[in-house]
This record gives sequence, C-alpha cells and structure tokens, in this order.
Amino acid sequence: MIEPFKFVEREQNAFVNRQCTFRNCFITENPNYFNDILAFDIIMFDSLTLDEDTELPSERSPYQKYVFSAWEPAAFHLLHERYNGYFNLTWTYKLDSDIPLPYVIIKDQSNEVIGPKMDMHWLDLSQMNETSTYIRNKLQKKHIAAACFVSNCEPTDRMDFIYELKKELNKYGHRLDVYGVCGDLYCPGRYKEMEECFARIESDYYFYLAFENSFCADYVSEKLLHALEHFAVPVVLGGANYSR
Repeated sequence: MIEPFKFVEREQNAFVNRQCTFRNCFITENPNYFNDILAFDIIMFDSLTLDEDTELPSERSPYQKYVFSAWEPAAFHLLHERYNGYFNLTWTYKLDSDIPLPYVIIKDQSNEVIGPKMDMHWLDLSQMNETSTYIRNKLQKKHIAAACFVSNCEPTDRMDFIYELKKELNKYGHRLDVYGVCGDLYCPGRYKEMEECFARIESDYYFYLAFENSFCADYVSEKLLHALEHFAVPVVLGGANYSR
C-alpha cells in the first residue's frame, strides 16, 4: 500500500475519529466486499498503477464516482489516452484538485489549517510574534552556510548548480555540505533514521537546499520541512508558487 492510500483509515474509523457529521460510510481496499462492483459509491484509482493494460471495472454505474489519486509528481505518471474523461474527481497534491492533498499543511497559532491555498494571505511582519530566546540561541550557534541531502546523482542542472554553488562558497571561506550518495557526508536513507542528520541542520546550518526532483505546479515535498522544522532557511527550487 503506497501513498496516499496508506494514510486512509479503513472501515468507519476515518469518520468516527474525526467526529464527522455523517459516519455511515465504509472504506475498504477489498474489491470483493460487495458481490457487485456497482454497489460501491466511490472507487479510487492510484495513478502509479494505471497504464494501458490495467484491468478496469467491467461495469460502471452512472451514480458512481471514479476518483483519480496521485501524490507523486505528474511527470512520474503520464496517463494513457484511454483515461481521457474517465474520472469524475481528482485527489492530488495540486491545489486546484477537487480534493487537495498537499504534502505540507500550514496552521495558525490556534492550530487551524489555513493553507496552502490558491489565494494565501500571510501575516504582516508587524503582526508576528517576537523571535523567542530559545530560537535566538539556536541561530547564534550556527556556523556553516548550507547543507543538502541528495540521493539521485544523475547529471542534472540541479546537481550542476549544487557543485557550482559549493565552489563559489569555498572561495569566500564558506561551506555547502552535501549529504548522501552524491556527497562526502553520510546520512541513513530512511526518514526515521535521519534524526541525527536533521539535528545537524538544526545546530550547524543557516540554509538548507530544498530542491525538488520534479518541476510540477504545486508540487512541494517534505524537503521544505527539513529546513523549516530545524530552524534553517530553505533555498527552494521547484515548479510551485511558494507564496501559496
């Protein structure tokens, strides 16, 4: 089970846990839950499993909703023409989806979700709280210019930029540290095992290069959070409008 489906709670749990007004819905990944495929109100399709040979339902009720789901960049799941006009709704990272599912959500001080959204309104500087002593102390102890984590070393404009920036910073006595198989510093490959490396970002680095591997509209991955959650300034490169 891959994203985003692995985040969906099965049976009625998603509706009960969120105290939804209507809880008489049931989520299952078992296509044989009903004897008749037409008994399902909604059928969701994972974009990464759809190609010209995918076995699709042999019957379709006009009352059913077919939902296209994607959490990976559009470049990773080019759809065959057989799917033109096939879906009723979209459930993707794009902000104009029928059901938006961004990687990153933005909350206010009351813990209310306020973004991302197409028309985002940020606080003026005068409305923001003073930087806490705790954060000031964190920032004062930093001493290295920037870091990035890179796992794909294929020659790209992104990698060329990283190596050129590294050379330029060296001229002025600053460093860009590259972690991962493309650099000379080691980080474990799995997110939960990277806490030691994230701790280094928090303690040592002013900037973090949050370069996406695909330039798609609205696509902003967890790379941005690597910086924001660890008191580093993200340097972004992607196809999204980051003001949203």
